[in-house]
Order: sequence, then structure tokens, then C-alpha cells
Amino acid sequence: MDFKKWVVVAIACFAWTGVLQATDLSGNLSGSLSVSGSPYRIVNDVFVQASDTLRIEPGVVLQFAGVFRFNVYGKLFAEGTEVDSIFFVSANSEPFAGAWEGIYLDHSEAGSKFSYLKISHAKTGIVFDGSNGLVAHCLFRKNVNGMDIKNNSNPRVLQNHFLWNSNAAIRVLYSQPQIRANKIFHNSES
Repeated sequence: MDFKKWVVVAIACFAWTGVLQATDLSGNLSGSLSVSGSPYRIVNDVFVQASDTLRIEPGVVLQFAGVFRFNVYGKLFAEGTEVDSIFFVSANSEPFAGAWEGIYLDHSEAGSKFSYLKISHAKTGIVFDGSNGLVAHCLFRKNVNGMDIKNNSNPRVLQNHFLWNSNAAIRVLYSQPQIRANKIFHNSES
């Protein structure tokens, strides 16, 4: 999907989510988040605990109602499609970079997958800390940092877009990720 089509889909999605009542989430999560319960409003930190798995269906919208973190110690499968993305956004009516913490894989079980996500207004969109997984076909837009990869993390980062992140697109520290075929534009320290 080209960028202009994404903008139209995003505007329609945000207009649509403003009409529906959000489902509040906090604490431990496992199982699945379905599009029928969407949008989901994150009202405190959420956790996928070790040995747990959470699947997020295409079309789901997660709105963070504060500076909260999506913590992953188990496995997270957030796999949208080219025509039906998954949105991780701020619930703030005037969002800003850093309005929510981001998705944090903290020495999580190997195998988490992220595809066709639209992540905006986070402190850092996705952090891999001693963790591995796959990030493909995602858009990281207007975050402080798109991704942090640190402490022996070796994820595959393939064919993503990093646009207008105020600090950096991807930061790597003591890790050897596979970073291929990404488009990185208008980030401050790319």
C-alpha cells in the first residue's frame, strides 16, 4: 500500500475509532485481541508474561491513554496484512512523540512477529532487549525513536518505513540484527 493510501486509511481508522466505545486493558494479557473488541484503550502497563502468547488480529487499534508500556516476556504475534494493519497509537487528542512508552521485548521468548503495524507517538516504537523476532512491513512514524535493539538482540528488521521520528530511526547497541530493505526518511539522527 503506498503512503497516500495509508494516510486515507489511517484518517478513516482514527475517525472510526472515535465513534466506538473503547475496551479498557491493563495488566496481564494472553490469548487474542480480536477486531470485534477494538479499539482497545491501554489504561496502564500491559504484560505478556513468560510462557504466555498473545495474538493481535489484523484491523485492531490499540490506543495508549498515557505513558504506558506494552511489556513482552513471552511471545507476541501482531500480524496485520497489507490491507488491514494493526495500529499502536496515542489516545491523546493532540498526540506527541513520547505520549506512550512503546512495545518492550525484555529477554522474551524467541519468535515474536510484527507485520503491517502502524506505530506512532511512542517514546520508542519497539525495543528488543536481549530478545529476537521479526519486524516486517511496519511503519514507525512520529515516535522519539523507531526501534532500539540492544543487549545481544538479533531480530530481523525487513522492509519497514521509518518516517519523522524525532531522535533516530533504529538504534543498535551490542547486538547484530539483520536490517534489510528498510526506507528511512526525515529522522533526526538516522
